[in-house]
Amino acid sequence: MALLVHLKTVSELRGKGDRIAKVTFRGQSFYSRVLESCEDVADFDETFRWPVASSIDSNEMLEIQIFNYSKVFSNKLIGTFRMVLQKVVEENHVEVTDTLMDDNNAIIKTSLCVEVRYQATDGTVGSWDDGDFLGEESLHEEEKNSQETDGLLPGSRPSSRPSGEKSFRSQSTAHTVGEDEPCPLVELRALRLN
Repeated sequence: MALLVHLKTVSELRGKGDRIAKVTFRGQSFYSRVLESCEDVADFDETFRWPVASSIDSNEMLEIQIFNYSKVFSNKLIGTFRMVLQKVVEENHVEVTDTLMDDNNAIIKTSLCVEVRYQATDGTVGSWDDGDFLGEESLHEEEKNSQETDGLLPGSRPSSRPSGEKSFRSQSTAHTVGEDEPCPLVELRALRLN
């Protein structure tokens, strides 16, 4: 039902700088937080989650790119890690430490450590609990700072969300505009026209 990627560390980085990671699966990308002033090791320790409505095929790919982050210029690619998910589909859990590849597909010294978990929609891979993967202390933090894409799935409604997930529709309040009170939307449009 979900693919979880826990990006742990990136090591043997060259120079000192701000680092950011981009994790992509099925065309959906997530960016990590920016780690400032990293030297040879970037300790990301972030988890990314993709709910899956259809089973993951064993030849699908997971891609992780590590960048030198810049506020002014475009981010400079350090290296890329690509993983075919065959072993993950078969065993439901894989932990990998491997080197990155540069733009020319040459292996570089920089390496990353990543943990990938998967539960198939039909349950054939086995069952697991988020607490098994994240640990109890991380589970509460994950609920607060969730980077889930559940809202993109068809049939996702605020009422079907877990209790820890925010629902903006249920928190909004109805505002009735009186005859003498201008509508806030109308005021906004009037400002744009001027």
